[in-house]
Amino acid sequence: MIREEECKMYHLENRLKTYSGWPFTEGCVCTPENMAKAGFIHCPTENSPDVAQCFFCYKELEGWEPDDVPEQEHQRHSPACHFIALKKPVEELTLEELMKLQKERQKFLITTYGRLRSRMRMNLGRVVVLAGLSGIVSFSLLVSAIATDHWYILEVNDPNSTVDPGELNSHSGLWRTCEGNACYPLVYPFSTDTSKQPEPVRRLINMFKAVVILLPLSLVLLVFGGICGLVSSLSKSITLLVLTGSYFLLCTLAALSHWNMNSVNAPALCLLEMASSGFINRVLIASQCLLTLSGVSVYIIYSKLAFEIIVQEYGVQRFAHVHIAFGLSMAMAWLSFTMEIVTGSLLLLAAKITGTQQNLEATAGYSLSMEEGP
Repeated sequence: MIREEECKMYHLENRLKTYSGWPFTEGCVCTPENMAKAGFIHCPTENSPDVAQCFFCYKELEGWEPDDVPEQEHQRHSPACHFIALKKPVEELTLEELMKLQKERQKFLITTYGRLRSRMRMNLGRVVVLAGLSGIVSFSLLVSAIATDHWYILEVNDPNSTVDPGELNSHSGLWRTCEGNACYPLVYPFSTDTSKQPEPVRRLINMFKAVVILLPLSLVLLVFGGICGLVSSLSKSITLLVLTGSYFLLCTLAALSHWNMNSVNAPALCLLEMASSGFINRVLIASQCLLTLSGVSVYIIYSKLAFEIIVQEYGVQRFAHVHIAFGLSMAMAWLSFTMEIVTGSLLLLAAKITGTQQNLEATAGYSLSMEEGP
């Protein structure tokens, strides 16, 4: 049996309906009527409004001019097409002849979809490999950022000083600070009694707590996301690929949509209020990218506030020749955040390719069963 929808394009009027928006209507040979008579249907794309392909052999018309005769071009591009070789109209075919013709069409369909499926498998493999590499790069960058001591750099350039500038310069990380040739561990924030500290200092300690929680937790969740990405890629599960890609990506978009472009501290302020109010557990359930973004943002405002407190305590004059900057560790954290976005986007692309591939396989499977049927 032949399904009704499979016979639609055998009729001239149905092929003509596809030519809405066809750019060549007058003054040329390739009018919609002539194109439809030759078996072509209009398959426009965003960049190519004049794409046409045979509904029977699925051969796309290539390298043609508006003055070319459609039937001659069809025979030249696809001489094996049984439709263009018909000696009489489709309406005059017997049921046996029509079924035989449809079986030949199924062969073209299986061949065409087989090529597309192979191409999509290659594309899917490349996308998955790129997603894996970007995830590994993101993980490596975040590990390096957390482990190194070049988050905050302080350089002293006082021409009147008799001390070697190298002895005055310092650079700090999350776990220690280095002055000259010596490094010292930072104060562990969770064991510090803040009850007798002034409000600015308590706020500073709360921010540092948020930083040392968020960034390592982001690292752990990055590993979890990588495992989910590997499982979803091997199983070719669209649902898992979408969930994993969203895990990396969606909270990034949510965070960026609330980002104040005039200040890098906007995400940090919201997180800081949650941390200082005892709701840090709500932050911990946020997704991967939001944790990285928030951790870096909190560190920026933490560094700014720490410098302001020191200046207020010792006076502005002492810091007239002091230059502060963020170093390589901060840059690696931002790059890690960027690669997390790339990873999520690639996983969503892999989900889209997988869905299209599965649809092709289902169509080809049905066509094969039709060919083998009575």
